[in-house]
Amino acid sequence: MGRRTPHRWTRRCAGAILVALAPLVAPAAGAAPSGPTLTATSSRAAVTLHWSATSGVIGYVVERSSNGVHFVTVAHPSTNAPLTLRGLADGRTYEFVVTGVLRGAGNTITETAASNIVTVTPVGPPTPPVHVTATPAPGAAVVAFRAPRDDGGDLVVVYRVSGPATHGCVLRATPANLGAAPSGPTLTCTVRPLADGHHYRFRVVAVTRAGASRPSAWSPVVTPGRHPATPGDVVVVPLNQSIAVSWRASSGGGSPVRRYVATATPGEETCTTSTTTCTITGLTNQLVYRVRVVASSARGTSPPSTPATATPAPVISGPLGPFAAGSAALTPAITAAVAALVSTITLAHDTEVRLTGYANDASGVTSARTLGDERAHAVATALRAALGASSTVTVVVLPGGRTTTAAYGQDVVAAAS
Repeated sequence: MGRRTPHRWTRRCAGAILVALAPLVAPAAGAAPSGPTLTATSSRAAVTLHWSATSGVIGYVVERSSNGVHFVTVAHPSTNAPLTLRGLADGRTYEFVVTGVLRGAGNTITETAASNIVTVTPVGPPTPPVHVTATPAPGAAVVAFRAPRDDGGDLVVVYRVSGPATHGCVLRATPANLGAAPSGPTLTCTVRPLADGHHYRFRVVAVTRAGASRPSAWSPVVTPGRHPATPGDVVVVPLNQSIAVSWRASSGGGSPVRRYVATATPGEETCTTSTTTCTITGLTNQLVYRVRVVASSARGTSPPSTPATATPAPVISGPLGPFAAGSAALTPAITAAVAALVSTITLAHDTEVRLTGYANDASGVTSARTLGDERAHAVATALRAALGASSTVTVVVLPGGRTTTAAYGQDVVAAAS
């Protein structure tokens, strides 16, 4: 179906402006005077029309179509001053035409020929990108964000990331991110080079053909540098529905380690601490768990440690002791505790005893590890002797080495199952 000619002034119902001018009559015979020359510019949700003046014109009729066929009157300006029409839909295409109104002979009303038809799509700058975050890396930061909630009627073609003391980075449109929505994929741009140990924050601007958005909100402050080293020497001690975990402290890669997280799989139960020991609770007895530890600092999170395996089981006997300070020699209290443990094991028909040594009275980590293991071996020797050579009970010494015993209270912990 072809384009329909816009309605002429003389074909519309009379309005207030017509009543003021003159009664509606048929146009005079002969060709209509030339119409205005029309141009248009767009902005967010608006279009501004410009047209040339025509001699003798006493007013104009502005018509609009949103489908290229049906035109409706939207304004009756008396001059050719620029006319801005607001409340339009960004990204939607409209057509406009202007006709001049003349006073003819005998106080009749005629109209000029229609202007050229202009087609225009309102667009405006996009709103700012959202959900801006930053992740530190060695000498760099990875800035992540989502597309604007409103693109202003046009596709975003460039994202610019900036921040104090940095040139930032530019992410250009690709088939994968062109026209991305806030609910769509996360977009990323890597800012480098940055100085390790310095603090940075970033914001993002979206750019379309209509202009640039306002800057986004600032990202959280990040400190580029190397992430902490992986915690090492992970030791796990199975307890009743829980696992006690200890490890060697991690170097922070130039930034202090803020926390450690130990995770038991399956189930993904965790414990978090700023020290080098914690206990994962809420586990299932007799289920084998793999435990990994990660360290976190302002510069990121370390790779997970080598997994250590443990199987929680009911604890028959808790801490034993005390030992004499700085010594692995048995005391009368230890000897009495071993005898009580033998009696409990015999009555419960347990088949395994696990011993873990703790040395909270040693001056250094290395000596603490050594002393703790020596104490556990001393208890194991006494326990095997008390059980007798014919006993089927297995006594296992697990590596210890924690320098605190706050969770256990003594120097050697015994668990049986």
